Amino acid sequence: MKKALIKKKMPHATFMCIPDDETSVKSLRIPLWLPIALILIMTAGIIFTYISVNTLSALKAEHSENSKKIQELNQINTSQEEKIEGLEKSAAGVKSQLEENTKLLDEVKNAVEIKGTKK
Repeated sequence: MKKALIKKKMPHATFMCIPDDETSVKSLRIPLWLPIALILIMTAGIIFTYISVNTLSALKAEHSENSKKIQELNQINTSQEEKIEGLEKSAAGVKSQLEENTKLLDEVKNAVEIKGTKK
């Protein structure tokens, strides 16, 4: 004896639209896995959106913090450049003073040697 092939019936939901004039009833039959799949896809989309928004807000906060740090560093840099320029000017003044002192010392040495040789 042969066994008959029995197909498993898929669970489904049927939606019927009955117009007011009752002319033609329209029915929509969808498998039950379809709404479940749509709910899962929408949930995944919501989770992805939530993660993206959180990441974006964290990046914006980090960007603003880094911008403030860069601005502070630029201010420090300009003040240090001004100090360096002042130090270079004073170093040039000290160098010229040193050259004058060296010349005076040479003159004094020459004067002392001249006086020492006359004695």
